[in-house]
Amino acid sequence: MDDVTEGAQGEEESELVTIKEIEDRFDVSRQTIHKFRRRGVFPLPVPTVGSTRMRFDLKAVEEFFAANPKRPGRRTDLEGDSDTDATE
Repeated sequence: MDDVTEGAQGEEESELVTIKEIEDRFDVSRQTIHKFRRRGVFPLPVPTVGSTRMRFDLKAVEEFFAANPKRPGRRTDLEGDSDTDATE
């Protein structure tokens, strides 16, 4: 019997992913994920038996990133006058 899908008819159990898998899949850093968690806006980890590694419901994580798309950071290397930035 498959451990992944067990429940009511028509109800699928979502895939669980680790922080590393979230990093790779959504191209975000571990620090960004922890920042969202500290703010209380990231989905809560799903308790799993026999593991100390946090795992998250993939569907909830996908919904979070769909509602909170990545925004590029502000480029500080373009600030100021480029003519005066040259070192002599």
